[in-house]
Amino acid sequence: MNNECWTEMDLYWFQGGEIDDKVKELFDRLTPLWTREPDARKGLSLCVGWLYDSVLYWNGRLDDCVATCQSPTYEPWTYYRIKELIAAVKREASLRNISQFNVGLILLGGETMTYNAELTCEGWSGRTEEVKERAHYNIEGKWFYEHPEIDRERYGIFYFGSKVLVPTNETVCKLEEPTFGEYFADKLCDMCRNTGIDAVILRDSVFTPAYSRGNRNRYMKPEDIQDLNTSFIDLFARIKSQLPGFIIIGYDSGTSSMEEWRSHGFDLEQVANSGYLDLWITQTWASAWQDYWPAHSMGYSFQLSNLLVNLAMLANTPCKHMFLIETFDAWEPWDSIHQYPSKVAWEIWAYSHATLRLSGKRSALSAGCYISWMNRGHEMIPDDTIQYLCTTMNESAADLLRNPVPGGPCLVYHRKGLQHLMNQPEKYSRGEEMDDWVSMLQKYGIPVLSITRSEWLDGVEADAYIFPAPACIDDTLGAVLLKKMNAGNPILFTGQAGLLGESLREALSLEIEEEIITCDLPSAATVEESLGRMIGTYGLQINQHQRSMKENESWVSLIKCLGGAVLAKHKDKPCLIWETPEWGTPQELHLTPKSIGSPQTYSAVSESFGQFGWGAEEIKWVNDDWQRPICFLYWRYENKEITILLGNLETGTTGNSQFAVKGTLNIKEIKEYSLYEKEYFNPGYVKPRDDGYYIAIAPHKACTVGLLRS
Repeated sequence: MNNECWTEMDLYWFQGGEIDDKVKELFDRLTPLWTREPDARKGLSLCVGWLYDSVLYWNGRLDDCVATCQSPTYEPWTYYRIKELIAAVKREASLRNISQFNVGLILLGGETMTYNAELTCEGWSGRTEEVKERAHYNIEGKWFYEHPEIDRERYGIFYFGSKVLVPTNETVCKLEEPTFGEYFADKLCDMCRNTGIDAVILRDSVFTPAYSRGNRNRYMKPEDIQDLNTSFIDLFARIKSQLPGFIIIGYDSGTSSMEEWRSHGFDLEQVANSGYLDLWITQTWASAWQDYWPAHSMGYSFQLSNLLVNLAMLANTPCKHMFLIETFDAWEPWDSIHQYPSKVAWEIWAYSHATLRLSGKRSALSAGCYISWMNRGHEMIPDDTIQYLCTTMNESAADLLRNPVPGGPCLVYHRKGLQHLMNQPEKYSRGEEMDDWVSMLQKYGIPVLSITRSEWLDGVEADAYIFPAPACIDDTLGAVLLKKMNAGNPILFTGQAGLLGESLREALSLEIEEEIITCDLPSAATVEESLGRMIGTYGLQINQHQRSMKENESWVSLIKCLGGAVLAKHKDKPCLIWETPEWGTPQELHLTPKSIGSPQTYSAVSESFGQFGWGAEEIKWVNDDWQRPICFLYWRYENKEITILLGNLETGTTGNSQFAVKGTLNIKEIKEYSLYEKEYFNPGYVKPRDDGYYIAIAPHKACTVGLLRS
């Protein structure tokens, strides 16, 4: 996690004083972050009024005012003044021996950033009517209103393949009929060449609509997917042809990497494989989205599973991955680092330890981190907060040097099958939204902290495996999966059971309905008796739109819906099949019973899969109250030690971290335990029991527990 370290500031913070004085103040505060790893690449990302307009109105003249630097937030900055600031920043970095230092430009994909909630019913108001609770975006965009020829309808974002009507006074882009990508690339390169900007950070609404899981349709047409991704590749290729050393950084939508592909058409793996995209940020703002803005389906476990899928998508590409560490915000009222410091520490540990398993017991991690705002208005991040971040990051990095190996199930990213499903769109889901359903299981005791790709599966060792949307499993891969099961490794298949290949179905004695059973409305479901006692209910409401499994004597039906089993367990092999339901509505953002149905469904799946145990220790976490779940993760070291990471994180539909939570850590063959005494991880108590340890965690807290195997 130390190879990249980028931080962000808003340009307006540098107002109100001499540039050199402000820059020295900046480095006095942030140097400890940038000197943690001397050889790492560092970056300062500058927000210059967010919008593309700062680039699109550039016309080759340094004395022009930047269109996005508008009052009351900004003074009238010229491009020349920005050039002076960037030169001062790089000069100060050199004086302090901070190598590989870059300055980037943050850009957002919207047409405007003016919101007046009282007059237009737009914008974000926060949790009260107080003005200080609102987001204070006030930058008026103009360029796209002047250029309606730029298509936004097809993808919900500005399409770089659109033709631009070039203004008569244009001096930078010399093409007669450029695409929007060509026009933007030429403007960006010329502006950055003249001001000293080294990188661009392409943020919300550039690649897909921001914060939206679905679209008007559940699936993007295959030909549209190709056109969209070709437009990004062409854009980046043109930038690199003019500025080969320029750093192009992408930024995900904040929701679901699979929905970005399925519903919005953005194929990260294809774009990254072009070789032009340098870095990709999974925008893990879990606390902001769950503890302030009530967008709970972008909370902690959703960000963790999204990050894992991003790691797998980028695995075979030259593009590096970064996760985001949230502090506070320069434009919005939330303040995660001071209001929920233990949760931010959990994020640093969990996201940095998220592991990509490679063949032959090798693994890979994120290349670094992108630390959110260093200013909140005109206030800079405090010294003690920087110290807190450095301490937490350094201790997490030191733990990674011990080569920890995640325990629990490993998620499997099967590109071949997913590609097939994207090319064969249907009305209903077949299990493609792997990150969403895994995140729901993580809330109820399934410790998923690693991912692999199906082509490496034979050389990967894990306690168990989760295999989503199992299409296009050839005989070779099917034999690998059977070998894993026969060796005692549990496997959970999620998605349409009928996707499994014939040879694998025969080996598992799995029978499929002649015609898939479908239903357009949420349905009642029943739970097998013993499982029902464990989860406290025998009835569920599930948004189950299809079923393909047929019941037979080789399988135990655990949950029945639409006249048959949708969760079933093999009688002889450690194998489960879960025909996952639909995510509520195509554009669902907030986590509600409408989107997920009965939360006990995920408790039932987790309980059934968790009964297999993980590894020799058979570690298992059991919540006292399923309505107040704990996120449970753990990893092992070569010296037989184990670290347990527990987080009281959930708010909203699936929990309430304002209350203390309790549960039992069931373990076998554990000789002793010790608490890690860290200021940011502090459980209420840990009490030994015959079957493990009874643990209480205070509100909004996370904790680690160290164990030593006998």
